[in-house]
Amino acid sequence: MRNVFLYLLCLFITIANQTTLKSADTTPPVVQSTIPAQNSVVNALTNITVVFSEPVTGIAWDDLLINGNPGFSVTGQNQTWTFSFDQPPPGPVVITFDPGHNIHDLSGNRFDETNVTWAYTLIDNIPPLITSITPQPGIEIRGLSQVEITFNEAVVGIDAGDLLINGQP
Repeated sequence: MRNVFLYLLCLFITIANQTTLKSADTTPPVVQSTIPAQNSVVNALTNITVVFSEPVTGIAWDDLLINGNPGFSVTGQNQTWTFSFDQPPPGPVVITFDPGHNIHDLSGNRFDETNVTWAYTLIDNIPPLITSITPQPGIEIRGLSQVEITFNEAVVGIDAGDLLINGQP
Protein backbone atom coordinates (compact mmCIF):
# COMPACT_ATOMS: atom_id res chain seq x y z
CA MET A 1 0.00 0.00 0.00
CA ARG A 2 2.84 2.31 0.87
CA ASN A 3 4.43 1.70 -2.57
CA VAL A 4 1.21 2.62 -4.31
CA PHE A 5 1.04 5.82 -2.29
CA LEU A 6 4.65 6.74 -3.13
CA TYR A 7 4.04 5.92 -6.80
CA LEU A 8 0.97 8.18 -6.93
CA LEU A 9 2.82 10.94 -5.08
CA CYS A 10 5.72 10.79 -7.58
CA LEU A 11 3.27 10.75 -10.48
CA PHE A 12 1.46 13.80 -9.09
CA ILE A 13 4.74 15.72 -8.62
CA THR A 14 5.83 14.84 -12.17
CA ILE A 15 2.55 15.98 -13.66
CA ALA A 16 2.60 19.18 -11.56
CA ASN A 17 6.11 20.02 -12.78
CA GLN A 18 5.12 19.48 -16.41
CA THR A 19 1.95 21.53 -16.23
CA THR A 20 2.34 25.25 -16.75
CA LEU A 21 -0.61 27.29 -15.68
CA LYS A 22 -1.20 30.32 -17.85
CA SER A 23 -3.01 33.32 -16.50
CA ALA A 24 -5.61 35.00 -18.66
CA ASP A 25 -4.51 38.01 -20.75
CA THR A 26 -6.23 41.05 -19.26
CA THR A 27 -3.88 43.71 -20.65
CA PRO A 28 -5.48 45.86 -23.37
CA PRO A 29 -3.45 46.89 -26.43
CA VAL A 30 -1.84 50.34 -26.50
CA VAL A 31 -0.38 52.50 -29.25
CA GLN A 32 3.32 51.65 -29.31
CA SER A 33 4.42 54.03 -32.10
CA THR A 34 3.22 55.98 -35.13
CA ILE A 35 4.61 56.99 -38.51
CA PRO A 36 5.06 59.92 -38.77
CA ALA A 37 6.23 60.23 -35.17
CA GLN A 38 3.76 61.85 -32.81
CA ASN A 39 3.95 65.63 -32.34
CA SER A 40 6.22 66.18 -35.35
CA VAL A 41 6.20 68.92 -37.98
CA VAL A 42 5.27 67.60 -41.44
CA ASN A 43 4.72 69.13 -44.88
CA ALA A 44 2.34 66.41 -46.09
CA LEU A 45 -0.08 64.25 -44.13
CA THR A 46 -2.36 61.82 -45.99
CA ASN A 47 -1.72 58.63 -43.99
CA ILE A 48 -0.68 57.57 -40.52
CA THR A 49 0.66 54.15 -39.57
CA VAL A 50 -0.24 53.04 -36.04
CA VAL A 51 1.71 50.23 -34.39
CA PHE A 52 -0.10 48.64 -31.45
CA SER A 53 1.63 46.75 -28.63
CA GLU A 54 0.11 43.47 -29.82
CA PRO A 55 -2.01 42.14 -32.71
CA VAL A 56 -5.51 43.67 -32.83
CA THR A 57 -8.76 42.98 -34.65
CA GLY A 58 -11.88 45.02 -35.35
CA ILE A 59 -10.04 47.90 -37.05
CA ALA A 60 -12.24 50.04 -39.32
CA TRP A 61 -11.40 52.91 -41.68
CA ASP A 62 -13.28 55.40 -39.51
CA ASP A 63 -11.59 54.54 -36.18
CA LEU A 64 -8.82 57.14 -36.48
CA LEU A 65 -10.03 60.75 -36.43
CA ILE A 66 -8.07 63.59 -38.02
CA ASN A 67 -9.25 66.90 -36.57
CA GLY A 68 -12.44 65.01 -35.68
CA ASN A 69 -12.96 63.60 -39.19
CA PRO A 70 -12.51 59.97 -40.25
CA GLY A 71 -10.32 58.87 -43.12
CA PHE A 72 -11.43 56.78 -46.09
CA SER A 73 -9.41 53.54 -45.83
CA VAL A 74 -7.29 51.37 -43.58
CA THR A 75 -4.86 48.57 -44.46
CA GLY A 76 -2.67 46.35 -42.35
CA GLN A 77 -2.54 43.28 -40.20
CA ASN A 78 -1.57 42.08 -36.73
CA GLN A 79 -0.35 45.15 -34.85
CA THR A 80 0.50 47.50 -37.75
CA TRP A 81 -2.28 49.48 -39.47
CA THR A 82 -2.16 52.40 -41.92
CA PHE A 83 -5.04 54.86 -42.09
CA SER A 84 -5.46 57.02 -45.23
CA PHE A 85 -7.33 60.33 -45.41
CA ASP A 86 -7.56 63.63 -47.30
CA GLN A 87 -4.85 66.07 -46.31
CA PRO A 88 -6.15 68.48 -43.67
CA PRO A 89 -5.49 72.23 -43.94
CA PRO A 90 -2.14 73.56 -42.73
CA GLY A 91 -1.76 74.18 -39.00
CA PRO A 92 -2.32 71.97 -35.98
CA VAL A 93 -3.71 68.50 -36.74
CA VAL A 94 -5.18 66.63 -33.76
CA ILE A 95 -5.37 62.82 -33.91
CA THR A 96 -7.79 60.81 -31.76
CA PHE A 97 -9.68 57.53 -31.94
CA ASP A 98 -13.46 57.24 -32.31
CA PRO A 99 -14.88 56.25 -28.91
CA GLY A 100 -17.26 53.87 -30.72
CA HIS A 101 -14.43 51.79 -32.21
CA ASN A 102 -14.31 47.99 -31.96
CA ILE A 103 -10.53 47.51 -31.63
CA HIS A 104 -9.61 44.52 -29.43
CA ASP A 105 -6.61 42.30 -28.90
CA LEU A 106 -6.86 38.59 -29.69
CA SER A 107 -7.96 37.88 -26.08
CA GLY A 108 -10.89 40.30 -26.40
CA ASN A 109 -9.39 43.19 -24.39
CA ARG A 110 -10.74 46.48 -25.78
CA PHE A 111 -8.28 49.20 -26.80
CA ASP A 112 -8.81 52.15 -24.44
CA GLU A 113 -8.75 55.29 -26.58
CA THR A 114 -9.67 57.61 -23.71
CA ASN A 115 -6.28 59.32 -23.29
CA VAL A 116 -4.82 58.50 -26.69
CA THR A 117 -4.36 61.75 -28.57
CA TRP A 118 -1.49 63.41 -30.36
CA ALA A 119 -0.92 66.21 -32.82
CA TYR A 120 1.11 67.19 -35.84
CA THR A 121 1.95 70.60 -37.21
CA LEU A 122 1.24 70.59 -40.93
CA ILE A 123 3.15 73.30 -42.77
CA ASP A 124 2.41 74.47 -46.28
CA ASN A 125 5.79 75.09 -47.90
CA ILE A 126 4.56 74.66 -51.48
CA PRO A 127 4.07 78.06 -53.12
CA PRO A 128 0.78 78.77 -54.92
CA LEU A 129 0.71 78.49 -58.71
CA ILE A 130 -0.88 80.93 -61.13
CA THR A 131 -3.61 79.11 -63.04
CA SER A 132 -4.78 82.01 -65.23
CA ILE A 133 -4.05 85.65 -66.06
CA THR A 134 -6.50 87.99 -67.79
CA PRO A 135 -5.63 89.58 -70.15
CA GLN A 136 -3.22 86.89 -71.28
CA PRO A 137 0.45 87.88 -71.17
CA GLY A 138 2.05 88.70 -74.54
CA ILE A 139 -1.07 89.96 -76.34
CA GLU A 140 -1.34 93.53 -77.56
CA ILE A 141 -4.05 95.69 -76.00
CA ARG A 142 -4.96 99.40 -76.36
CA GLY A 143 -5.28 100.09 -72.67
CA LEU A 144 -4.91 98.30 -69.35
CA SER A 145 -7.05 99.18 -66.36
CA GLN A 146 -7.37 95.79 -64.69
CA VAL A 147 -5.47 92.50 -64.42
CA GLU A 148 -7.03 89.37 -62.99
CA ILE A 149 -4.75 86.62 -61.62
CA THR A 150 -6.13 83.31 -60.38
CA PHE A 151 -4.11 80.96 -58.13
CA ASN A 152 -4.54 77.24 -57.46
CA GLU A 153 -5.20 77.93 -53.76
CA ALA A 154 -6.26 80.79 -51.52
CA VAL A 155 -3.56 83.41 -51.01
CA VAL A 156 -3.23 86.30 -48.57
CA GLY A 157 -1.08 89.40 -48.30
CA ILE A 158 -1.26 90.55 -51.92
CA ASP A 159 -1.52 94.23 -52.73
CA ALA A 160 -1.31 96.28 -55.96
CA GLY A 161 2.40 97.01 -55.44
CA ASP A 162 3.17 93.29 -55.81
CA LEU A 163 2.18 93.37 -59.51
CA LEU A 164 4.79 94.76 -61.89
CA ILE A 165 3.85 95.93 -65.40
CA ASN A 166 6.84 96.72 -67.60
CA GLY A 167 8.97 96.57 -64.44
CA GLN A 168 6.85 99.15 -62.65
CA PRO A 169 4.36 98.73 -59.76
